[in-house]
Amino acid sequence: MHNQDVFSKLGLLSLGSRLKRLSDQMMYQVSDIYRHRQIDFEPSWLPVFSLLQDGKARAITDISQALGLAHPSVIQITNAMIKKGVATSQKDPADSRRRLIQLTEEGKGTQAELTEVWDDIRQSVDQIMHDANCDLLQDIEAVEKVMTHQNLFYRTEKQYLQRTSASPTVEIIPYEDIAHRQLFRDLNVAWVQRWFTMEPADYEVLDYPQENIIDSGGAILMAKLDGEVVGTCALIKVNSHLFELSKMAVAEKARGSGIGRQLGQAALEKARKLGAKKVKLYSNDILKPALRLYQKLGFQHVSLDARAEKYARSNVKMEIDLTVKETV
Repeated sequence: MHNQDVFSKLGLLSLGSRLKRLSDQMMYQVSDIYRHRQIDFEPSWLPVFSLLQDGKARAITDISQALGLAHPSVIQITNAMIKKGVATSQKDPADSRRRLIQLTEEGKGTQAELTEVWDDIRQSVDQIMHDANCDLLQDIEAVEKVMTHQNLFYRTEKQYLQRTSASPTVEIIPYEDIAHRQLFRDLNVAWVQRWFTMEPADYEVLDYPQENIIDSGGAILMAKLDGEVVGTCALIKVNSHLFELSKMAVAEKARGSGIGRQLGQAALEKARKLGAKKVKLYSNDILKPALRLYQKLGFQHVSLDARAEKYARSNVKMEIDLTVKETV
């Protein structure tokens, strides 16, 4: 059977594969255009390069946030640009943990010829869209918006549950050091590395959770889905009346199942039992679904303080007053 026949037969089931095939074709052909015009530039650099064209030095986290790209992807792209001499990296004078990226003089010098080739490519893509009688960018943006609200995993599992009339069993259990130490670490490392870079403060807590969290008066909760641990979160004691909600992570395969919400609710109930009057948390404004979850739990945005300096990625602080009647 011809490849096209296979994709046609699969229909929407092959949408991801067909989009990737189309993306690969366009990337390869754009690469050929650059090489033909003797421009040493890679298509994947385009968003980062465009962001840096204003001459400002930006941290990796800021680039990731501005473009909506995963932190590891930005690191890979900027490292390639630095290797080619298009960009340069230096430590942030205000925070030695952060790298600042900006275009080199050589990189700035390619802007004129790049602008010319981009205009040609843009016109060619516009002609393709016209010939195909579609506005692909507009359609992609619409699909992305819908999937942000309810992703494919959530919708598919909902179909399954409706068909089988079964519901997954979620159980929130207390942390046990021997049984859960590695799971607690692995879940959090996977989450951090998806968006950011592991920092010393992460290792400090994740390598010794019993000593740094529980023995200090805090708590760790684990979430089990049909008997398998797929999520976790921690309550770190600041003082007798204030705790910090931290280290919340849910396995990729279990996202969209409401586990984060159940963990958050259980954590707030545990905080009340521990005598907390207020719970705070730190996050990053690139994590839109997480921030929406915290708001649904009752957290409100407040001004950042010095504690945020512990993590370079923290640019959002939220708090909930547990003395106010629960509204969740």
